[in-house]
Amino acid sequence: MDVASLRKHLEQRRAALRLIEQKHEGRWKELRDYVCPYRGRFSGEMPDEYKPDMTKILDSTPLTALRMLSAGMQSGLTSPSRQWFKLSLHDAELAEMQPVQEWCDYVQQLMMRIMATSGFYRSLHALYEEIAIFGTACLVIMPDWDHVIDVTTLSTGTYYLGRSTGSRIDSLYRDLWMTAGEIASEFGEENCSTAVRNALENNRDQIFEVRHAIEPDTMGATRFEWMSVYWEPGNGEEKLLRVGGYHTFPACAPRWMVGEADLYGYGPASEALPDIKTLMAMKRDYLTGIKKQVNPPLVASTQVLEGGVKTMPNGITYVTGGAGGPQIAPLYNVNLNLADLAQSIEQYKNDVRKSMYVDLFMMLSEQDTGQMTAREVAERHEEKMLALGPVLESLEWELLIPAIDRIFDLMLERGLVPEPPEEVQGSEIKIEFVSILAQAQKMMGLSAIEQAVAFAGQLAQVDPTVLDTLDSEQVVRTYRDLVGAPASILREEEEVAMIRAQREAQQQQEQQLAQEQAAAQTMGTAAQGAQALSQTPVQGGGSALDALIGPMTEGALPTEEMV
Repeated sequence: MDVASLRKHLEQRRAALRLIEQKHEGRWKELRDYVCPYRGRFSGEMPDEYKPDMTKILDSTPLTALRMLSAGMQSGLTSPSRQWFKLSLHDAELAEMQPVQEWCDYVQQLMMRIMATSGFYRSLHALYEEIAIFGTACLVIMPDWDHVIDVTTLSTGTYYLGRSTGSRIDSLYRDLWMTAGEIASEFGEENCSTAVRNALENNRDQIFEVRHAIEPDTMGATRFEWMSVYWEPGNGEEKLLRVGGYHTFPACAPRWMVGEADLYGYGPASEALPDIKTLMAMKRDYLTGIKKQVNPPLVASTQVLEGGVKTMPNGITYVTGGAGGPQIAPLYNVNLNLADLAQSIEQYKNDVRKSMYVDLFMMLSEQDTGQMTAREVAERHEEKMLALGPVLESLEWELLIPAIDRIFDLMLERGLVPEPPEEVQGSEIKIEFVSILAQAQKMMGLSAIEQAVAFAGQLAQVDPTVLDTLDSEQVVRTYRDLVGAPASILREEEEVAMIRAQREAQQQQEQQLAQEQAAAQTMGTAAQGAQALSQTPVQGGGSALDALIGPMTEGALPTEEMV
């Protein structure tokens, strides 16, 4: 495909995607004005020139709630200080093999080190703020020679998302602002427009707009699955800065909540916006009431104008006419019940905090000393964990899994992944999330299991046969899966069967030994009885044993006289 046709296609696709994005800009700007003026860059807002408008922020509750939410998502879902995911295989039998586990553990630890040294977590924190405010965020993971990966969170309003088929986002168009020197250094002076080359001689810091498109290469422009094209808009030249591509989609575009056919999502700030706006209005009234009580509007005679009014402490205002002359009095009395208004304001603050999940994440930050278990999280805030469930699932599928896959592919390209064992080759790698929030979600099923087992135990006191319906082995294995305990704590089924067979054989042996001992004890008792009879004399001579055996050998029964 020639450059002119490719550039025309890119401009047309960008215009179509930008039209969809512009339908949300009004809502996004309102969220920015009331929640966090530092986030979002929209049409005409160039970097280092946009000045955040703080005029609508009369209370810091939305800002502090946003900070707590983003920090809570970071520590609870993707904490840099604890393991939050692990690698395994979908084949359970292969996953239990020692070489497979060692290889997966090594790759996982290497990946965690790369994340920690590349700014991955810093970008994630910015992403959590973006998605909480605007409902949609975008993380771009590019290759980097020094740190393996280069991670950037794009600001809302500077990018446009698209999809080819289904609900999967697979296209990203973004607007960049770069100096002439940056453009020449990144793409080469020979590929720059005439305007950029002129700026290199006169003002290398002059800023120009650069557009970047990433989408599936259905046109055959590159040898990659996704093509990547940079160009300068509106320069009147049929040129492109760079044409390249990627084997995997380099962007992750998670949505907090999204409608079935919607491209962009909605975040908790949208839910809290009515309460935030009401809070700001009440705070304005509260401040106005205080100001009027401290410095009320006054009414005075025109004679006061001659000398002026001294309103500072110890100020003296001189008027003519003596004590009965013109007086200064309040225009009207302000008797606002500030206590009730302050209580209402506090209630709206709490409503904003609840919408932003502050109560849940405050609990995590205040009580998490490194030993807090996921079970404690689930039990203390069960209703919040239920509300977060769909959000966490969405973040796993649209952010974390694609990010881990992308980083793994870049590690493969750099040759950083060791040769896998034979069992791993050709097998699909499984990503399992073990963060405190992910495990707490699994914990929600524990109460049902515990209640069922407890009920069966109570019923067994009346009818013990009811325990025959309970598969205790399956209960233990399911419980282990839900709590996220290591699989190594449970024995394999073959080993369990062998242990049970050995126990049964041992029990049979012990039972046989007990029977033999009982028989020997009986024989010993009989021998002692015979000895006692043999030592007991009877009338007529002989022993009681002789008197007993004699008639028996002759076929007659002993009589009382014989005994």
